[in-house]
Amino acid sequence: MRIVHLLGIAGVESHEQPDARLWAKRLEWPMLLVALWIPVQWYLEETQAIGPMLARVADWLIWLAFLGETSLLSALVRNRREYLLRNWMNLAIIIGGLPIVWQYTPLIGLLRSLRLVLVV
Repeated sequence: MRIVHLLGIAGVESHEQPDARLWAKRLEWPMLLVALWIPVQWYLEETQAIGPMLARVADWLIWLAFLGETSLLSALVRNRREYLLRNWMNLAIIIGGLPIVWQYTPLIGLLRSLRLVLVV
């Protein structure tokens, strides 16, 4: 087992369907930009450069990006269960990072940044 499997960031395997590999490649940079936006947004929130409403909209857009990527790729791969197990980090981000949950536990938003740290 490779380290990326343990970390939950394995992505789409090279033996997978051509469509799954193509979409994984297409989404790689946009999702990296989404992950890079997270610390920028936190800074903007802390300095009050953006208002709470805009921050909540951005939170939902980030969450939807992770949900969309995971949903699309899991629909395109041959074995969804294997894909989701090898990419458990996305599931943790989607489940734990639901913006509605943040009003009760704001630090759960750190899950989103964990993916950026692991990718780097």
